[in-house]
Amino acid sequence: MEGILREGNSAFTVSEDGSRLERRMDETLHATYDKAVNAGASKAGMAADHLRAGFSEAYGIKPDPSAAYSRAIKAVEAVANPIFLPNAPEPTLGKVRAHLDQGRHLRQERGARRH
Repeated sequence: MEGILREGNSAFTVSEDGSRLERRMDETLHATYDKAVNAGASKAGMAADHLRAGFSEAYGIKPDPSAAYSRAIKAVEAVANPIFLPNAPEPTLGKVRAHLDQGRHLRQERGARRH
């Protein structure tokens, strides 16, 4: 199937797992995606799962940009939440951002007090 698609200059290719068609993309972009999935798998299995699903949402036969964006956020949350909010009952990326902003403001205040 892949040979036929390539020979016909199709905009689609067979997915790596062979389960579906997805839009053909630049090799550099695909290599970057592969690296992100591998990094996500080593940090948090859920992050890699979200990246794979988001990739399918973005490059599948019927792209859904909103779903792809949502999956990208969930992938970042899967990595960031355990690091920055390990005890939070319902951590979100917004709460991680607020936590980081709070830390930045505290450092700025301490720096201002020293001068």
